[in-house]
Amino acid sequence: MKWRKDEFIVTDERNRIDAQRTGELLRATSWADERPQDVVERCIQTSLNFGMFAGERQVGYARLVSDFVTQAYLSDVVIEEALRGKGLGSWLLECILNHPDLNTCRIDLVTADAHEFYRKHGFGTHCYDFLVHNPKQ
Repeated sequence: MKWRKDEFIVTDERNRIDAQRTGELLRATSWADERPQDVVERCIQTSLNFGMFAGERQVGYARLVSDFVTQAYLSDVVIEEALRGKGLGSWLLECILNHPDLNTCRIDLVTADAHEFYRKHGFGTHCYDFLVHNPKQ
């Protein structure tokens, strides 16, 4: 699918995602600053990806891991730093939330910050504890 707004395009077409650029965007964040490029590439291959483009340049990214029936996990939402504060993150999230393959899914996410941003888009806290098994520990 493709969505257009001004000079920007959001697409879920995996072949349009620039893995190198995605890695650059993610390594500029606090949560993926040490993510190796091969891991970025594997994530792209196994996720529903959303790339944001200004012309041919990728300026944003997000991905979901899902069974496409009951649940999805939203991860790696990032907009190029120079373009933040212009509503592009909100638009990217709106595209994701309106994607027809996710219309029956509960979408979960974990974030250390940006709580208010996600609350504006209908996210809220859950009454259950969030438990994690991390094989790296």
